[in-house]
Amino acid sequence: MTGCDSLIDTWENLKRKFLSKYRPPARTAKKMEEINNFQQEPDETIYQAWERFKELLLRCLQHYLTDMQEVISFYKGLDAPTRQILDSKGAIPSMKAVDAKKAIQDMFGVPFPQRGRYRAAASRFYKRDNRNPLYQKQRQTMEESLSKFMAKSAKRHDENSNLIKEIRAVMSAAIRNQGARSKLWKFKSGK
Repeated sequence: MTGCDSLIDTWENLKRKFLSKYRPPARTAKKMEEINNFQQEPDETIYQAWERFKELLLRCLQHYLTDMQEVISFYKGLDAPTRQILDSKGAIPSMKAVDAKKAIQDMFGVPFPQRGRYRAAASRFYKRDNRNPLYQKQRQTMEESLSKFMAKSAKRHDENSNLIKEIRAVMSAAIRNQGARSKLWKFKSGK
């Protein structure tokens, strides 16, 4: 082999050599098998199933599936009742990829993650990039509700603490009065 044979002269050659060294074909085949054999779990919602499916895709970045192939693989892995509900908006396999993804999005009411919206947070974990305006609005509303709840809870806590202090004071006074009455009774009966 001459020095020219191992020369990397195109992006495709670089990519092929890199993937063959760091992503061996056997590993890729195993990950592709996981993608192709995807099945919705018995108690799993469509949203949870979709998130798990996307994780499988992220673990095999060189899957080379088109958007439509991704949708079809996901659709085939859904249980029959979920597929029937999903098909109520039109047969998913006959839709364009964009329309199929929209139908799935509408089913679980969360904006559909677009390519590049996930980033590695740590080994084997992915964090969603939440720049979506709808998500931000929902998050803000949730934070406002939580802040109001916390303020009301703190106020209720203070009111209850004051009430408990008042009850303790009344009980202490009652006990002292009871003690005084008892002494008075003993004094009167002793005469």
